[in-house]
Amino acid sequence: MAGEDRTARATDKVLGSMKKAAGAVLGDEDLRQEGELHQQRADAEARAAHDQEVADRRQAEAEVADRQRRVVEERQQLDLAEQRERQERDNETRRAAEEAQIEAEEAGKRAALAQQARRREALVDQAEADARRERAAAEDEVAAKERAADEARRTAAALDAQINNISGDPGGA
Repeated sequence: MAGEDRTARATDKVLGSMKKAAGAVLGDEDLRQEGELHQQRADAEARAAHDQEVADRRQAEAEVADRQRRVVEERQQLDLAEQRERQERDNETRRAAEEAQIEAEEAGKRAALAQQARRREALVDQAEADARRERAAAEDEVAAKERAADEARRTAAALDAQINNISGDPGGA
């Protein structure tokens, strides 16, 4: 779709140049003005496409930042949960020291909590790895859009040069 839009803009620009030149040669002011309007429309559409690309890129950056913020929040929640678990283990250890009979039960609980903490840590590690992959994908997408924008600028410059060559105006007016 973007390629078709660029082609339409280029066609409008070329058509505008041709009408403008024909109007100037034939002394037809209406034709010359129509050509000018075609060129202005093509320029306005090109600016709008560029603005949309910038907006899309900024949206992607905002989404990446939002995902990073959520990962940080999740990590903080997990850290808080781990801190609570540490406090619970400390309390259990004190009770175990006071009551020898409870020691066996407390050892089982600590083992279960440790296993649960390892599982949670593994989940956190997986979430962090997923976030890194998502960020890398978003960065790749932004880079691809930047390359596409660069290519569009080069294409526009080449088309401008062709239009200038066609219209005989090497100054780019």
